[in-house]
Amino acid sequence: MFCVLIYVFSQYFRNSISIIAPNLRSEFLLEPQQIAFLALIFFLTFTIVQLPLGLIIDRFGPRKSIGVCIIITTIGSVIFSQAHNFDNLVLGRALMGLGCSSFFMAPLVLFTQYFSTTQFSSLTTIQLSFGNLGAWLSTAPLGYAVQKYGWPNTFLFSSIAMFCIGMLAVMIIRDKPIIPKQSNLSTPTTSFFTDLKTQISGFKDVIKIRSFWPILIMHFCHYGPLAMMNALWAGPFLSDVHNLNVAERGEILGYAGVTLVISFFVWNRIELLLKQRKIVVIFATILSIISLTILSLYNDISISLTTFLIGVFYFSMGHTPCLITHGRTMIPSHIIGRGITTFNMGIMGGVLFFQWFTGFIISLVDNVPHKTSFSISFQAYQYAFLSTVALMIVGLIIYLFSQEKSFVETEK
Repeated sequence: MFCVLIYVFSQYFRNSISIIAPNLRSEFLLEPQQIAFLALIFFLTFTIVQLPLGLIIDRFGPRKSIGVCIIITTIGSVIFSQAHNFDNLVLGRALMGLGCSSFFMAPLVLFTQYFSTTQFSSLTTIQLSFGNLGAWLSTAPLGYAVQKYGWPNTFLFSSIAMFCIGMLAVMIIRDKPIIPKQSNLSTPTTSFFTDLKTQISGFKDVIKIRSFWPILIMHFCHYGPLAMMNALWAGPFLSDVHNLNVAERGEILGYAGVTLVISFFVWNRIELLLKQRKIVVIFATILSIISLTILSLYNDISISLTTFLIGVFYFSMGHTPCLITHGRTMIPSHIIGRGITTFNMGIMGGVLFFQWFTGFIISLVDNVPHKTSFSISFQAYQYAFLSTVALMIVGLIIYLFSQEKSFVETEK
């Protein structure tokens, strides 16, 4: 339970900018690229630390790693809540990204120590699915809290809540079960930096696999657009184009967040019924392309239809586990760890790119001087979203040439 709770906070902090972006823009007179950078810096520090993170967890254990990261995240959130300028906001977000980096990987290591392979798969799905409730908390609940208490007080309270739950988790969590189980962790016999150098050189084995590249590119073009909407532009879009306040846009994104959580189970069920993964990914991606395209083309559609289209876009992105599993089947078992890490870096690379890219496009189209009432035009969102759609189509075309092993073969 505590493993899920700390991951909930990770999702909450990473996606919170979308709802409060109009507030920050008005208070600090931020340009679109600065707003994009606030979202991007979280994922940048999060991604940079992924490479040594596995070695850190192996050497010091999940419990200590989580404890240190809880403290770093709390400090970052407090700095963010008390920010007086853009630099303070950046520092706070950077520390939050650094701290949240272990809240998914460390629990996975714990699962390997306590549970069988079959149980591990189920627990990973639960961790991912229910952890995304944090993304939901960053929508309607955050919107209502910000409207009533203001965003600084809301983030300060969030910091206190996360610290208390995190420290309780550290007190209860144990790296290994009391009853000994054959451990997957070995006692380090070489220096940390020697292990890190070995791990980096080992990625050569992964990138030599031909079937690896189409799926990696799909990862890059797949999750980035979801993070671009959920963690950055969905809130400002609803504010600027449809004139919704923080509570109203939070309510709409709250519906979308619940849709995303449910969609993980729906697409997984479809995958099991069809006994195919690639066709599920293709169909879901086409659905996301269609919904984002319609959302980009018309600014006079009703708020009900806008809500529906955003919901469809979020729902279509729930096939992520299918795509991850497809990638895993292409990686030999002796380098599976490095393969998954590489796919994860591809995902986070896509997040970084799309947040920077859309911010750049919007700034290019809407080159408006600073002013308190500054808002982004629909045309700027249109260019940014349609550019995203174009890259999603490129990723899908490349993915069509990917190989796929039979479902029966991969389940052996």
